[in-house]
Amino acid sequence: MARILGVRSSFSLVFVGLALAFAGCGGSSASSPPQASLLGSAVDGVAQAAMQQQGMPGMTVALSKNGSMLYLQGYGVSDLATRRQTQPGAIFEIGSVTKQFTAALIMSLQEQGQPARG
Repeated sequence: MARILGVRSSFSLVFVGLALAFAGCGGSSASSPPQASLLGSAVDGVAQAAMQQQGMPGMTVALSKNGSMLYLQGYGVSDLATRRQTQPGAIFEIGSVTKQFTAALIMSLQEQGQPARG
């Protein structure tokens, strides 16, 4: 059975994905081929640097805007035993990473004086 990469890779991927998503906000809603190429070049550099810095063997990056896929790419390997290349559609487990985002959102709402619901 293929070994699924752990939470560490997924945790880092989430932060890389958020940084890239915020960097891509604004501008035109449609991406022409030259713009897509520029986006790919920028994303590739950030993704490769993040993998090297965090020691991640593989990850997938997907960027979309207004329901349209702007960029989808797999990096590195998704199976350490077989060294299988990560495909763009690879799905990684995120573990409990969403808890940190939920907590940060709640704290942000509280700082704005909005009451907690629940």
